[in-house]
Formats: sequence, C-alpha cells, structure tokens
Amino acid sequence: MHARVKTAIQHWSYVAPLLHPAHNEKEYADLVEALNAAIDAGGADENHPLARLAEYLGELIAEYEAKDKMPQEAAGAEVLR
Repeated sequence: MHARVKTAIQHWSYVAPLLHPAHNEKEYADLVEALNAAIDAGGADENHPLARLAEYLGELIAEYEAKDKMPQEAAGAEVLR
C-alpha cells in the first residue's frame, strides 16, 4: 500500500483540482470534461477502476446543478434560506 500512497502523492497536484465542488461555471465545465474523460476511459463500467471516480465527479456535478435551482414558487423568505 505504501507504493500506492507514494504514487498518489506524486500525482496529487493533478488530481486534487478535480475532487472539490465547483464554485463557478469554469470549475463546473472542468468537472464535466473530467467526467467525460473518465467515462471514455472505461469509468462507465462499474467494475472498472475509474468507475468510482466517474461516480464522484457525477455527484459533484449534480451538487453544483442543484445549487443553482430554485423552486419556481419560492417566496422571498424561502429564497433567502
């Protein structure tokens, strides 16, 4: 396992930006691009090593998309909540 951790540390600066929630449209677009790449590389297969990454990126994308949605019938107080 130590070798895996060492490899992860060496590549962390490339991976870390993909693992946090998007705060703006650019970061959102980067997540979508990363998800597409992970899926194209085999992540659509739940048995593939990239499947968990694809799932996590999908969750981050869904989180960002849900954050920007507001109920159509929201009252002023509900909007502020």
